Amino acid sequence: MMMLSGLHILPTFQLYLIMEIKQRRIAVVGATGLVGQMIIKILQEENVRAEFVYFNSKNLTKAAVMRFKPHFALFAVSAQLAREWVPYFVSKNCIVIDNSSAYRRDDDVPLIIPECNGGGITLDAKIISNPNCSTIGALVALKPLDDAYRIRRIVYTTFQAISGAGANPIFAHLIENNIIPYIHGEEDKMEYETQKILGRDVAVTATCVRIPIANCHSIAINVEFENPVDLVQANAILASAPGLILVDSYPMPIMANGRNEVFVGRVRIDRSRPNALNLFTVSDNVRKGAAVNAVQILKCLMSL
Repeated sequence: MMMLSGLHILPTFQLYLIMEIKQRRIAVVGATGLVGQMIIKILQEENVRAEFVYFNSKNLTKAAVMRFKPHFALFAVSAQLAREWVPYFVSKNCIVIDNSSAYRRDDDVPLIIPECNGGGITLDAKIISNPNCSTIGALVALKPLDDAYRIRRIVYTTFQAISGAGANPIFAHLIENNIIPYIHGEEDKMEYETQKILGRDVAVTATCVRIPIANCHSIAINVEFENPVDLVQANAILASAPGLILVDSYPMPIMANGRNEVFVGRVRIDRSRPNALNLFTVSDNVRKGAAVNAVQILKCLMSL
């Protein structure tokens, strides 16, 4: 189990933690946020032995942080803070796994979902980006189908939980008993990130909707392929894909909450278009959509 220390410091100031795994030092930057706390929880679930070191925000300096000389750092902070801190960690030969959007569009920064393109993880990459939580929830299901049939076009409609907006979100409109059919930046992220992870230009369009549930993102997906699709074969592909659970009926947030896998169901032929399928995915956006994916990347790095 994890060994904890320094808990006398107020949680408000828990900005940084560091641990030892296999004689390598791993930092989690942003340990108080929703994703940072989940990263800690995931590591606890894996029985990682760790020492926590906390800094008061007033005396947190780059020099103080780098006394610990981390080999790897998992960042769970805003894009603005990532842009400020990540280059410093990289300059000290630390490989960074960043959950923010800060570096996702950089050509030399891999955007990784281990089940989809984990083969692209190398120790040469100084920064590895976690994709958007909805992109992860979609592509864990779509990548094995792309390998079989080659995707031509994707239409996403997301139904995203409140937790996707952070620990204490403020919305432009009332969210209780309401939906908000716009999430700033989300549609563009899904469209761009899908193409980057698939490694080619694919026609992608998205509509992202905030809904009044606490956790788990759901996505209705219409996907058109270049090659003919067999429904029985497609279901068999999904049933055997890593990180994916194919359900007989239909996936719902209540199934995925607290789980590390992506759930997929309602797989059916779209009779209005040739070579097209409809499917529905659900995933825990704080777990697989962020923390679990980051820890999976870390484990891949540790195995190299």
